[in-house]
Amino acid sequence: HLAYTPLPRELFFVGLPDFVHAFWSQYQGGLAPQIWIANLADSSVVKIPHENASDFNPMWVGNKIYFLSARSNPISLYVYDTGTKKVSQVIENHGEDLMSASAGPGAIVYEQFGSLHRYDLSSGREHAVPVTIRGDFPQVQPHLESVSGHVFNAGISPPGAPVVFYTHRELPM
Repeated sequence: HLAYTPLPRELFFVGLPDFVHAFWSQYQGGLAPQIWIANLADSSVVKIPHENASDFNPMWVGNKIYFLSARSNPISLYVYDTGTKKVSQVIENHGEDLMSASAGPGAIVYEQFGSLHRYDLSSGREHAVPVTIRGDFPQVQPHLESVSGHVFNAGISPPGAPVVFYTHRELPM
């Protein structure tokens, strides 16, 4: 079996500004993406019950298909049980839209407003995933630093703003 969206959601968003995404995420017309389940043995297709809202990003875990949907505003995580044929909301989302999600061993990680969150499949709990990115040469990244002991010259513009300072200090390697 294979869970997929016959009309990829990305078709509507490639190269479009964020305000267009906000409009299309709540689209409820005939082109609203829905999720189909294909049986590869006999080429039959079953459609997940659809409420004329954007359903996308299917993730098959065991006998369940998790997916993102705009059935409730904002976009949230839902699950379809292939045994009971029922759809239910997994996460009560009171913030920004969930933009993407990926299933892994025992959890689903999703992105919401630039932060990552982990939904534990066994406990049903979610929590933010702290992410720290350390860049190369952190000493050259923009930052505030006291240079009071290293000012060689200063100048002020005729109206009194702005002011310019010349400073030089050896940076530790």
